[in-house]
Amino acid sequence: YTPRTLFPYTTLFRSRIRRVAHGGTEMGQGLYAKCCQIAAQELRVPMEAVFTSETATNAVPNAVPTAGSAGSDLQGFAVHKACVELNSRLEPYRLKLGPDAPLSALAGAAWGDRVSLSATGQHATPDLGYEWG
Repeated sequence: YTPRTLFPYTTLFRSRIRRVAHGGTEMGQGLYAKCCQIAAQELRVPMEAVFTSETATNAVPNAVPTAGSAGSDLQGFAVHKACVELNSRLEPYRLKLGPDAPLSALAGAAWGDRVSLSATGQHATPDLGYEWG
């Protein structure tokens, strides 16, 4: 058994739109909303400022199946990791512009210095002890 690995990504745009893409399927369980909430909290922006696109293999290839609440755990943790990566890239700009600087100012300054405003977050399920086969 090989752990499932996810590669969702988060992109900041200077126009204040934050896009989250992941491989999960929305089936009424609130997966899209949960991933947006995670990104909004990590990026310190209102949830209305985060957009998630529909699941597509041209954005997130080789996605794992969505199954109940496991989709929220898997996709959400990977989105969290992508946002943590973005925050680490923006930290020098937070120090320079101040802790209350809006994300649009941070992204603009980073973009001017040619810092990537996209990040992927990889998450693999831990060994759960199941016997497959």
